[in-house]
Amino acid sequence: MTGIAQFPDILREPATLSCIRLSLFTAGITIPLLAVAGVFLGYVLGRGKGRWISLLDFLVSLPLVFPPSPSAFFS
Repeated sequence: MTGIAQFPDILREPATLSCIRLSLFTAGITIPLLAVAGVFLGYVLGRGKGRWISLLDFLVSLPLVFPPSPSAFFS
């Protein structure tokens, strides 16, 4: 059984450090990309009118209706 005292040792393991490094690398790339895309989509959805804006609004809203949990079955 592992206890809280072993936590620093687990953090120093190469496999754990590799996972943390990959998570930070992935977050460092996706956060700026999603921030730019989010601001752009927010501007377009806030200013635009018409059929294409309604379709874009529908597509942007889909992840709220279908949460990411079903995608875990395909990972």
